[in-house]
Amino acid sequence: MIIRRADAVARDIPDGRGRAFPYPFPDSGSRIDMHVIELSPAGPDGRFHFHSRNENIYLILEGAIRLRLADRIEPLSAGDVAWIPPRVPHAVAADPEVGARLLEIYWPAPSDFVEVVDDGGSAG
Repeated sequence: MIIRRADAVARDIPDGRGRAFPYPFPDSGSRIDMHVIELSPAGPDGRFHFHSRNENIYLILEGAIRLRLADRIEPLSAGDVAWIPPRVPHAVAADPEVGARLLEIYWPAPSDFVEVVDDGGSAG
């Protein structure tokens, strides 16, 4: 399957955080859930959550993010990769100066999203 950028249909990320481009298309039957994510520098932090059965990988393509992993914050920039095993709480925030573009991969598809009641921490 070949997917051209021009054929990918963007969806808005809640709360005005940016846009997501799904690859492969959700109805393709793929066991990989992959997106190119464009995060706005002005957008809010992502929700603190985990995936009960999915591995999650972030590859930063452009810009920078702050990744909250459980109880620590990790700054990541272009070329950096984060692998998040199942059940590890995390949240992503774009760098407020430059925003970010990243490749996000979940395996196996479909991914689940379990929001964690936040204790007041943030990715920022």
